[in-house]
Amino acid sequence: MSALWKLIFAISIVSMPLPARAVPITWTLQDVSFLDGATASGSYVYDASTDTYSDIDISTTVGSLRAAATYVTECGAVAGCVAFSPNPQAALLLTSGGDADGQPAFLIGLASPMTDLGGTIPLIAGVAEQVTCATSGGNLCQVGGTPVDRVTAGSVSASELPEPGGTGILVVALITLWYLRRRPDSKPLPGMGFGLIRH
Repeated sequence: MSALWKLIFAISIVSMPLPARAVPITWTLQDVSFLDGATASGSYVYDASTDTYSDIDISTTVGSLRAAATYVTECGAVAGCVAFSPNPQAALLLTSGGDADGQPAFLIGLASPMTDLGGTIPLIAGVAEQVTCATSGGNLCQVGGTPVDRVTAGSVSASELPEPGGTGILVVALITLWYLRRRPDSKPLPGMGFGLIRH
């Protein structure tokens, strides 16, 4: 086997698509609005393989029912906060990692589960909401503490992960052209019945 064909074979193997795998990706809020006129913006990272949220940075504006808030963590990451288990379709976000009692909370409720394919997923109007955590002992956050400010519109979106082998054919073609241009003679390529024309 010639050096060229060995090179093409090696690059083809390396650039083959890999099996699907869960990779943390960033989801961004889009056009999220609440019943009281407030809005929400920002993003978070969701890892489908571990069912965890991280890098949460979501801010809401002041409305007629609630003050502005910045959400930076998720209930499952706060010791003793057992009100809600995060999953691909929902999470309870908090403003700090301290005692949940009295904290603003933002319940993210999505119309379908998040996957590594990304895309755009609507928030469920009337389910996604801002509340105030109320406890009955311990660090429980009883969702539904007043005042409740429900989401009226909006979605989350994420870019699709690039296919690992999507550029494989292009890479092989470019390296083949490079190899052909640097050949010192016009001998035919192995297995091909033509030679290179030199001027």
